[in-house]
Amino acid sequence: MKRLFIFFISALGLLAIVLNLIATPRRADRNDRYRPGDWVSFGVARYISSVAVGPEYTYFGSSEGLLRYDILRNRWEAPYTTSDGLADNQIFAVAYDIGTGLLWCSTRAGVSSMHPASYRWTNYSKGNIGIGQFDEILSIGIGRQFVWFETRAQRLFNVSKLGNVIVAAGDTVNDNIFWFGVRARRPRLLPHFFVPAGYIFDPNGVFQDFRLRRADVTGFVRDQWDSYWMGTWGLGAWRANVHIERAEILAFGLAQRRVDALAFDEHGLWIGGRNDKLNDSDAEIRGITYWRNSSTNSFGASEWKYHEARYNLEMSSDEVNRFEIAGGKIYCATEEGVNIYDPKKDRWRRLASKSRILSGRVNDVAVYDGFIWAATDFGLYRVTTRSSTGKDTVGVTEVLPKQLLNVAIYDLERKENLLWMGTRFGGFVYDMAKDTGGFVSDVNGPHGEQTVTVSASDSVVWFGTTYGVEVFDIENKVWLGPPARQQLSNANLNRPPCQKFASTNITINYMLAQPEAVWVGTDAGVFKYNRARKDWRQFTCEDGLIDNRVNAIAVQDDWIWFGTPSGLTAFRWNDPHRID
Repeated sequence: MKRLFIFFISALGLLAIVLNLIATPRRADRNDRYRPGDWVSFGVARYISSVAVGPEYTYFGSSEGLLRYDILRNRWEAPYTTSDGLADNQIFAVAYDIGTGLLWCSTRAGVSSMHPASYRWTNYSKGNIGIGQFDEILSIGIGRQFVWFETRAQRLFNVSKLGNVIVAAGDTVNDNIFWFGVRARRPRLLPHFFVPAGYIFDPNGVFQDFRLRRADVTGFVRDQWDSYWMGTWGLGAWRANVHIERAEILAFGLAQRRVDALAFDEHGLWIGGRNDKLNDSDAEIRGITYWRNSSTNSFGASEWKYHEARYNLEMSSDEVNRFEIAGGKIYCATEEGVNIYDPKKDRWRRLASKSRILSGRVNDVAVYDGFIWAATDFGLYRVTTRSSTGKDTVGVTEVLPKQLLNVAIYDLERKENLLWMGTRFGGFVYDMAKDTGGFVSDVNGPHGEQTVTVSASDSVVWFGTTYGVEVFDIENKVWLGPPARQQLSNANLNRPPCQKFASTNITINYMLAQPEAVWVGTDAGVFKYNRARKDWRQFTCEDGLIDNRVNAIAVQDDWIWFGTPSGLTAFRWNDPHRID
């Protein structure tokens, strides 16, 4: 009998340990090898669900991350996303506990909290809490002893401020709760505010722009400095001054989610992509984003500007496949021809030709010796930048029609007078000065396989093909072997949750060669080849990418930028404190 009693007590103890492990939240330790801020992601920031004010920042819970605005410095700071350790980017409610300094938010995955000292996120899954898969926490309350959570089904949960386990709760008596989210206190009629030209504000809680796009006010908070902070579902974040009764929009984020093209000019970053309607919520506003004075550390002088083709008759399309910066102008290869933007004149120009070849999809553009070279699905074309007749139409000439007519050309890389191309039938090199060229094929290199991307650095050209990476040494005129030549393997990749549409085979989308490293964007993350160590390293969502499908890459100083279908991610790749 005594042995049975001891066994029973031991079993209860083991069960208690197991239940405690199940209920204990998980800290987002996937980024422990990186410092906070090494990975930063940006998305569409117009759809805001909740607002909370802390001592330094105003927090906006959005459809694509937790935005934060520095109140004292009057500028945006980097948002918190899955790149920082959040379990999900869809934020339903955000709350700040002034007593503990903890920042709380609810997402599709459950609840997350950030410690003020470590800047690390702790995630409580729905399973930890006991919430059903299709129920969401829409309100967070800060009480004297507990933090409270209410779901869409009006179920209550709480966690002690001295504990770390969220449990079901009966009621909220005697805790003096201040609610955020759906249960946040809000006046029935908002104060009247004057708004910038092109906008209308209805005190019933509706903003409207001059394109008749309406957005309801979803969050409304007054801070200790008598400023009102408002979030809207469609027109982003707003700040109003109670004394002068004037509201201003705080522009931030991308015009659209998908990013296929990136390019830096001397003042900022150009961001573009195709419209594949991955996110129906941002269908109303689409276009090209220009982030002036782009920075991941300080947004004090940053400015976000958007270019929408449907409201600009000088643009044929804002669905950009590639950018080219030349002569102070921005050349855009789009789904409907070539568009050119002159920043000095703040004016767009679309190129048209009598042959209408420039009315269709252009995959890439290059500029050399006064001509534009356009890569299309039907070959390469040379375009004059000025019309000899004075009209809008320009002259278009087929390049090497005997070799390239009806050959799909996907990517262009100019190195002085040589134009390296990725085509349907392999790599191609064209001498623009001599008007000669040919396919590159060798027994020690590619054998005519489809080449989707090309990049050159120093005297080496890198080709991304359907079978992997091929490398050509221009000076020695030889194809390099392994490890530079590589068939990228995905056998050991543990796919993170954000990769929902991955295939078993790796597809190369884009390449960027630097003197120190070569970056390869694929549908399984980014591969980096260290040219000094001669080794490959893979980066995925587990490191900090917002999406494993990488379509575009650009680099500036110590930061490298990745364009994906889910937004833009920046990575501090050249950190002296870390060895990748």
